Amino acid sequence: MHNSFIYLIFLFIMSLHENVIAQTPKWISTTPEEVVKEFMRVNNWYIKHTNYSVEFTHSSYENYTTPVTFEKINGYFYKNNNKYHNLLLGTHTIQNDKFKIVVDSLNKFILVANPSAKNINAFEAAKYIENLSNCVALKKTDTGKEHKIRMEYDDEENIAAYEITINIDGSIKNLVLFYNDIEEEEDDIPNHKKTTPTVAKPRINIAFNNYKLNPIFNYDAVFSETKYIIVSNKKITPQSKYKAFHISDQRLL
Repeated sequence: MHNSFIYLIFLFIMSLHENVIAQTPKWISTTPEEVVKEFMRVNNWYIKHTNYSVEFTHSSYENYTTPVTFEKINGYFYKNNNKYHNLLLGTHTIQNDKFKIVVDSLNKFILVANPSAKNINAFEAAKYIENLSNCVALKKTDTGKEHKIRMEYDDEENIAAYEITINIDGSIKNLVLFYNDIEEEEDDIPNHKKTTPTVAKPRINIAFNNYKLNPIFNYDAVFSETKYIIVSNKKITPQSKYKAFHISDQRLL
């Protein structure tokens, strides 16, 4: 893929709104070549649109069918040419012309690196067709307003299936990730009784909403590194709000 947003998506799913399970689509079998055509439409949308914003909701569920959300976290992606700001699961990733910064609030960690090149992951149809050969089934459905792709794997894989919902214009609407059984890990404490139950076949949904094309961004508020770090004589220290964070400077100077 040619831009960081698509790269992050497929890194995350290759890493639905909550009511998607209630509306069972009519799936039909499809081919790797047809799936790649859909991926190409997505790729082309994000190549064409270099200035946009989108909000998303990351929701987790204890099984494939429950409508009850276990956890819900909101995020966003702002992009202006090679600059972007992504908030995913509480972690900020910011890139401008000088830096790429990852701010991990959970682990109190700030990574600073050089900005990535514009074309970070070119789309290669042949490579994706090869990867799709690992699927035990490929399915699709078309409502006229959106296309859905489902990729299924065997029971020995951690992931049972991915579903991607694509708007008619090629932008992504929803991602859903179905896990196979997740079992508790045994600990080494004698006679210790587990208090956390086994999670059976959980799923994760990511819903993309409120796309805005050509928004006017406030650079200092959205893309500037100065909210997070101080640069003085090539040395980097955290801003006072992040004084407890460890800095990892991985720039090539």
